[in-house]
Amino acid sequence: MDDEVAFASFVAARLRRTGYLVDVAPDASRAKVLLSEGDYDVVIADIIVKANGRPLPDGGISLIGWMRSPGQKQPALRKVPIVAISGSTRHSGMENILTTAAGLGATATLAKPFEMDALLDLLEKIIERKDPAVTSG
Repeated sequence: MDDEVAFASFVAARLRRTGYLVDVAPDASRAKVLLSEGDYDVVIADIIVKANGRPLPDGGISLIGWMRSPGQKQPALRKVPIVAISGSTRHSGMENILTTAAGLGATATLAKPFEMDALLDLLEKIIERKDPAVTSG
């Protein structure tokens, strides 16, 4: 899930070339629909999504909270690994946004920009081991 269309398309294309099946959502609302209808091994979620340059409440924090909620209607979603990503760590006052995401239940974190190899390595570890405590910065 990422609101930056070019970035999401680039990451999705690279993941597909590597052999992953990928769906892309621009916000948490669409991601929730996809997750409710499908079976996913991992979710990559941008923490801050924007419209007209302004942050929306429909980002990764919302998605993580929904997935990890004890009241989640699909209990299997609580166990799907989540990689939280954000470029907001470069902005004053937002340095800890990925720490917050991890505290809410993200399995791992990556600050944007990141090397695709770092994401691919992280996904391999998560999917291979289903390790609930993998964190990267």
